[in-house]
Amino acid sequence: MPILLGVAAAAPAQEMTTSQGWPEVDVWVSTGQFSRLFFLATLTSQHVGEYSDGQFGVHLDLWLKNRRLKRMLQGVSDNMLQDRRHMASVRLGYRYAPVFSDSGTGTENRGIVEFTFRDDVPGAVLLSDRTRFDLRWIDGVYSTRVRNRVTLERDAHLFHRTLTPYGSAELYYDSRYDTINRDRFTVGVQTTLSLFAMIDTYFARQNDWRSQPAHLNALGVALNLSF
Repeated sequence: MPILLGVAAAAPAQEMTTSQGWPEVDVWVSTGQFSRLFFLATLTSQHVGEYSDGQFGVHLDLWLKNRRLKRMLQGVSDNMLQDRRHMASVRLGYRYAPVFSDSGTGTENRGIVEFTFRDDVPGAVLLSDRTRFDLRWIDGVYSTRVRNRVTLERDAHLFHRTLTPYGSAELYYDSRYDTINRDRFTVGVQTTLSLFAMIDTYFARQNDWRSQPAHLNALGVALNLSF
């Protein structure tokens, strides 16, 4: 698995920590046995009722014909489970990231090319290794970012619902600085609401050696819908 490792050699940014909320809606639409469309809308909340920026995207997910993993979650649609049942997948997408605050800058158009490899490990745990290439035009200036994320998750059942606790670690390489400049650590749980709906609640800690504030704590809530 291509796991990106390294140590960032960067000047220290100002030691500050901010807190944010990340509300999100994800919609998956099946387009065939080995493909689906993925729509995303997410916002960044700095204060209650105030949003500073967001992302809106459309993606095409493709699964390679390979050995299917043993993922059998109860009460979840097959379309929602496709990414967990295949060892390898590809995502192609486009995202638009506007800035809503008067003081903000950096409206972005972003192309996405993403590769994910998965495998079962002992203890009924699913290991995922995702490498994403962000092709970014920020205020018309092009740059590239490479993100590698490793995730561990395990399914459980409680009161006829499926719960999936998970944890992940991610590193970011940014061509603007020619170094690894950011890491993010996330813990969360996905909970099935119905056959076609799931809610993902998580906490994320992000550290960035090239931005101010240098540290970020975020609480995220994502509603996942499958059709």
